[in-house]
Amino acid sequence: MRLFLPRCIFLMREQPDSAVWQTEGALLAFCCLLFGLLRSVPGSGKQKMLAGLVVLLSMVDLGYQASCFVEHSHVEHGSEVSAYVRGQSDVIHRLQEEDPGTYRITQTATRNMGPGRRSANYDEPLAYGYWSITHYSSTVDDRQLAFLDRVRYRNEADTMDIVNTSILPADALLGVKYVLSDYAVNGLKEADSGAAFGKKRLYENPYVLPMAFYAAAKELPEDLLNPFEYQNALYSSLLGREIKLFLSLAVQKTAEDQSRRYQLALPEGNYAVYGNVQAFNSSGIPILDLNGKQEIEYSCWLAPLVFYIPTERDDQEAYVTLTGDVAVDEKNEQFYVLDLDLLGEVTQELRDRSGMVDADIRNGHIFIRAAGDSGDREKTSSRLLLTVPYDSGWSVVCNGEAVEPELWANMFYSFPLASDETVIEMTYHVPFLKEGLLLSAAGLLILCILSAPGSLLGFRKRAV
Repeated sequence: MRLFLPRCIFLMREQPDSAVWQTEGALLAFCCLLFGLLRSVPGSGKQKMLAGLVVLLSMVDLGYQASCFVEHSHVEHGSEVSAYVRGQSDVIHRLQEEDPGTYRITQTATRNMGPGRRSANYDEPLAYGYWSITHYSSTVDDRQLAFLDRVRYRNEADTMDIVNTSILPADALLGVKYVLSDYAVNGLKEADSGAAFGKKRLYENPYVLPMAFYAAAKELPEDLLNPFEYQNALYSSLLGREIKLFLSLAVQKTAEDQSRRYQLALPEGNYAVYGNVQAFNSSGIPILDLNGKQEIEYSCWLAPLVFYIPTERDDQEAYVTLTGDVAVDEKNEQFYVLDLDLLGEVTQELRDRSGMVDADIRNGHIFIRAAGDSGDREKTSSRLLLTVPYDSGWSVVCNGEAVEPELWANMFYSFPLASDETVIEMTYHVPFLKEGLLLSAAGLLILCILSAPGSLLGFRKRAV
C-alpha cells in the first residue's frame, strides 16, 4: 500500500565494454559446449569430461567477472557507508517510536549525493522501512509518475521521480509529515526530537494533511502544464473555491555568453521561493547558483526541474544564475513565491473539516469510518478523499457493497458521503498472483515430465 512501493528493484551499474564482450563470449562458448553435451556422444567418460569442463569454465568466468565488478564498483569509504546506515536507521526507528501515526517521509539528500546534488538512491525508503513518495523501479505505476511529474518532481526515464527538495503544497497533500534535509526550507520546522546525523536534520511539515479527509474534490483541468498553477488548481478543487497559494514573481533577466541571471523582486511576507527553468543543454553540465547559498547541477540526468531558492524572511530580492551551454524555453521560465500563511490557513481548514474521519491505514488493508453528509459541514465538503494511489490490486467495499471508486487527479480515491455514515474497507490482493502460481506449477510439472524420460533412457543405456 505504500505510495510508490516498487514491485521489484534493479540496482544497475555501468560496466566496462570489455567486461561485456568477455561475458558474451563466455556465454557463446557455454552454449556450444552444452549443445555438444546434449547430443550425448557415446561414452560416459567423455560426457563427464565435457560437463567438468563446462563447470570449470563457469567458475573461472564468474570469478573473473566478480573481480571486474569489484574493481569497477567498489568504494573506498566503507566506514562512511556504515556510519550513514547506522545514523539513518537510528533516526527512522526513533521517529517511528515517537510518532507511530500514518504519514510519509521524504529527504533532500541520500547516501550517494554528488557535488551537484544529483542522486539515484531513491529506494532508501524500502531499505530503511518507511513510507515515502520516492522510488526507483522498472515497474513503477504510470499514474504515480504522471502525478509527481505534474507537480514537477521530474520523471526520469519512467523509473523514478527526482525528489531532492520539498515542494510544500504537494508534500502536504501527499501526507509527507517529515523531511530529512541537509538544508533548511522556509516553512519546515526542525523537529523537537532534534534527530540528526551528519549534515541531516529532521524537519516537520506543519501543513501536512491526513491521508483521508473531507474535500470538495472538484474536476481538475487536464491541460494545465505549469506546476505552480496546477498546485493552485489542486487546492482550489479541494476547497471548492479559487485559491492562489503560488504567486508569480517579477523577474529581470540578463544574458551573457553561456550565462543567464534572473533577478527576483520578493514581496513582503512569509514566503518560500521556487523556480522552474525549461533548459536543454547541448554539452557539459549546466550549474544553477541559487541566491549564492547553494549550487546544483541542472538540465541533465538525475537533475530536478522545480528548485527551491533559499531566502531569509526580510530579503527584498534574490537571484538565480544559470551557467552552461544551454538553450532555454523563455516561455517557461517560471519563478513563484508560495504564501506560507495562506497554505497554513488552507490546510488547517481541510483538517478541521475532517475531524470526524476515523482511518486505519496499513499495508494491505484500509478501514475508514466517516460521519455522513448531515449538513454540519460546509456543502463544499461533499466527498471523502483518500490519498492512497490507485492500484488494480485494491478491492473496495463501501457501506457493505463492492464498488469501483471514482478517482481524483487521476490517482487518488474519491468517495461520495452517505447521509448518515460512510464505512469503507479496502483489501489489497497481488494482481495475477493465482495465475502466476498456476503457471509456475504447470512449468514445474512440464519440467518433471520432460526430465523423466531422459533419466530413464540414461539408466537403460548404462544397464545394457
